[in-house]
Amino acid sequence: FWWQPASGEVRLVTTERIGDEITVGQTTADLPYGLSVRELEVLTQLAGGLTNLQIGRRLSISPKTVAKHVEHTLAKLDAASRTEAAVRATRVGLVLLSSARPPPPK
Repeated sequence: FWWQPASGEVRLVTTERIGDEITVGQTTADLPYGLSVRELEVLTQLAGGLTNLQIGRRLSISPKTVAKHVEHTLAKLDAASRTEAAVRATRVGLVLLSSARPPPPK
């Protein structure tokens, strides 16, 4: 999966099972399919089932801008639909894990 720490660069996080243990590694890497970081952010939200309006609100961009990112992402993934792109992204681990922490309990 992909992770974006507060520093902004995107890191590829991998896991490997060795016997009874799991090792976790991370490295900076170019995003596959020529995706930009913003397109990965949009694809991640899209894979979560959000609409353009909801994605725009979460990313503080307009729904029209989201639509353009979706259009570019579909083309880069050679996907015919949002659903196909979401399924592919989920299957190959092309989602961005949030570094956001949940709000503290009240």
